[in-house]
Amino acid sequence: YQRRVRGGAEQLEQEQEQLWLDGQEILEREQQIKKIEDDMVCVADMMREIGYMVHDQGTNIDNIEAHIYDADHLVDEGTGLLGSANRQVKKRRKRNICLLVTFLIIFFVLILTIVLVQQLGN
Repeated sequence: YQRRVRGGAEQLEQEQEQLWLDGQEILEREQQIKKIEDDMVCVADMMREIGYMVHDQGTNIDNIEAHIYDADHLVDEGTGLLGSANRQVKKRRKRNICLLVTFLIIFFVLILTIVLVQQLGN
């Protein structure tokens, strides 16, 4: 009878020890699951932040594209204005040359008239 009691007590002790070990294993697994869950939340937060950054970068790229279009338009407009200014400068230069030639012709005609009047008066 004592052997049975001892054998039963030993078996009960082994079962309790096994239950304790199983409980410890369950606790470890719960901790690992909690860590995985925390890591997943962290990854989700990172993905959300990356999504915001990608969206912001898309907005920045759109702004850059708009600025490039505006700059292209302004360069074309500036090129047109420079061409117009160049034509106006050429016209003024021609007009000034014509005025100078006309003034010189009038001046020489006037000088020639004065010289001829003086020679005729002598």
